[in-house]
Amino acid sequence: MYRGFNLQLVAPFQLDAGVMNGASLHNKNRNYIRQTLGNFISPTGAVDGSKLREYWFPLLEADVFISHAHTDTKQAIALSGWLSEMGVTSFVDSSVWGYAADLQKLIDNDHCRNAGGYHYDYDLRNLSTAHVHMMLATALSMMIDRTECIIFLNTPRSISSSAAIDKTTSPWLYHELSITKVIEKRSPAQHRAKIEKGLFSLNEGRTFEYDVDLQHLEKVGASHLLRWQHEYNNDEFALDILYDMVKKKA
Repeated sequence: MYRGFNLQLVAPFQLDAGVMNGASLHNKNRNYIRQTLGNFISPTGAVDGSKLREYWFPLLEADVFISHAHTDTKQAIALSGWLSEMGVTSFVDSSVWGYAADLQKLIDNDHCRNAGGYHYDYDLRNLSTAHVHMMLATALSMMIDRTECIIFLNTPRSISSSAAIDKTTSPWLYHELSITKVIEKRSPAQHRAKIEKGLFSLNEGRTFEYDVDLQHLEKVGASHLLRWQHEYNNDEFALDILYDMVKKKA
């Protein structure tokens, strides 16, 4: 990661030109998984978590990681399509890794039934959830690390403000935004050399809130997107134009 941006959109930004392109890109990138655990059993009989993570949550080459609330998935995909018009490739996790719940159910059905087989064992179910969520959190961290730029899609559905404190009800947004603070920062040249080489709540239950720090992300808005698009030309990599437009914090 080199830089991160807090894209504040009070109202949906018109990205109509990117909708079709974004949908096409992410249908191509979607990981079509097999509903089986048999291929991931180690010689000891245990499930190989590392191989399972690599298969269910594969890492892709992308310039930008788009962090977004689940309810903003369509907007995130449209933004990725809009960026692709300027030669920028994006990663939208939900459109490639939208299978955490499927993996959870697969593991639970095979390993978390109680003695009668009609219900899940509470303790085993908690353990399986921890494994799946840790796989996803690890994959998210690795993708953020390998992308050059992070764009957080900040909408009223992802962040609420109370007493000047930004909050989110999504544990995954909380994780992603926290990781962007501590991840190693690398220059665009380092990232590009590597490339050349190869709102959530419990159902009918209590909502959890997390304090999130957005101070390290540079604020941009719809006007920046319009100016960025206007200044783009084929002679310069599009992200460099954005970096020049928004001066880096000291």
